[in-house]
Formats: sequence, C-alpha cells, structure tokens
Amino acid sequence: MEQQNRLSVPNPKIVMKKIEGLLERIGLRDNTTGVAFSGGGARGFSHVGVMKAFKKFGIEPNVISGVSDGSIAEVPYAAGLTPKVMIE
Repeated sequence: MEQQNRLSVPNPKIVMKKIEGLLERIGLRDNTTGVAFSGGGARGFSHVGVMKAFKKFGIEPNVISGVSDGSIAEVPYAAGLTPKVMIE
C-alpha cells in the first residue's frame, strides 16, 4: 500500500515566535503604524484628506507605501511635506 502524504500543521506558538523575531529584526516591533495608499485616479486626491486626518488626530505612520496614484501621494508625505502644502 502506498503511504499517503500528510501535511504537517506547525505549532501556532512556534510560528508566532518566528514572526515576532522577524518583525524585531526588521525594526517593526513595538508601536509601529503603517499605511498603504491604493491606486486609482480620484483616490490619489482623497489620500491627502486621509493625511490631514492623520495629522489632526496625531497619527504619524512609521511605514508608508503606495501603488500608482497612491505612491504619487505618499512620496511628498513621506518626504515631510504637510497635507496643507501638498494641496497648495
């Protein structure tokens, strides 16, 4: 009889320790806030409004990414421009 291949299910505690170790090594461990801006024409303009809300509520993302129009909006923000300056 042929032996069946069985999938081994990893121990969740071990998996979490590995993930935590990885996050610590790349500097994303405690109190990290990230934001990803999506693409799509009109959304690029709406991202500036989201950035204004971040500033209003004291949210300062440590990690910023974007795709398409989202990347066009996030580059000046990541460089330190305020949403007000970006609108002007």
